[in-house]
Amino acid sequence: MSVNKSIIKSEVAQANITTQGYLELEFLQENVTLTKDEVDLGWSYAKELNPSKNMGVILKTAKYSLLDNEARRHAMKEMETWYKVAIVVSNLGQRIMGKVAIKMLSSSRNIRIFDSEDAAIRWIKS
Repeated sequence: MSVNKSIIKSEVAQANITTQGYLELEFLQENVTLTKDEVDLGWSYAKELNPSKNMGVILKTAKYSLLDNEARRHAMKEMETWYKVAIVVSNLGQRIMGKVAIKMLSSSRNIRIFDSEDAAIRWIKS
């Protein structure tokens, strides 16, 4: 894991605070099913950079990666606690799984799915 003032990184995930004032969390492993521990590691980086969780988060998924059931439940609970979360997906499978998971939340108004990072950034900044 490497650490500086605004970037935390491992082989699983990286998090940084952008110059535009939002937090970027990216999961890096492609073609895998992430476990709860791997998802928790990424979100722990985000919480280390913004403990009050008052920043918007751009969450970037790796190509063809998915979450196992426990990881998905954990990720959705975590996302509900942040100000705003924009999930940038890279394929239809991620979009479908994300929509289903978001619909199951009691409070999903602060979570959206996007196909492009530009659209996600516009929403986070709005």
